[in-house]
Amino acid sequence: MTDFQKEMITKYGKDKICIDGTHGLNSYDFNLYSVLVVDEHKNGIPVAFCFSNKSSENVFRIYFSAIKNAVGIIKTTTFMTDDAPAFYNAWSYVMGTVKNGLTVCLARYKKLASKFK
Repeated sequence: MTDFQKEMITKYGKDKICIDGTHGLNSYDFNLYSVLVVDEHKNGIPVAFCFSNKSSENVFRIYFSAIKNAVGIIKTTTFMTDDAPAFYNAWSYVMGTVKNGLTVCLARYKKLASKFK
């Protein structure tokens, strides 16, 4: 993590942590996992990245432990992720439980949202 990323997760991570997984970026079957925080202007700021060819709770525990080693425990109010319980389970294991854990499947959300336009 850069100094800026450490500063941002320390400053804004108390309110909200967002996790996103991006799949199918290349032919090597690597996925990109990003941790983002939201600033006072509602802008998402990426604060940590992980490339992995696996998607498991153990991988995410290692990822979140690296964040913890860099900045300490982040006690966030809201944890937002896609429809993958491994993210939340790993975060809770490393950083502690979250008051508002929220999982959202973006594909389902977009499909539902399009019906209300």
